[in-house]
Amino acid sequence: MGRFTINIELANHADVIRARAGDIPEDKVRRMTIEGWVGTGASRLVIPQSVVDKLGVPVVGKSKAKLADNSEIERDVVRYVQLTLLGREGVFTAIVEPNRHDALI
Repeated sequence: MGRFTINIELANHADVIRARAGDIPEDKVRRMTIEGWVGTGASRLVIPQSVVDKLGVPVVGKSKAKLADNSEIERDVVRYVQLTLLGREGVFTAIVEPNRHDALI
């Protein structure tokens, strides 16, 4: 499995929508830039708990995830994570990893 790192911007998509509508100032949008690992074998966005806390995105459930060693874990799933990478933007659900410091894309 190949992978490389890149800086990505993550934001609370609900905040972005509110700012575009003029309901909140742009500087109130909760966002941050972190390092992300692009894993060719990854199937879901995985972000650190610290990012979830800063962005204030809602937990919407739980998901089982399979690790590289084939073991399974259960983690929270959050919604409305806006990811900007290389000039492209998308909104995703993400698995939350408590002890992670970077994102897995």
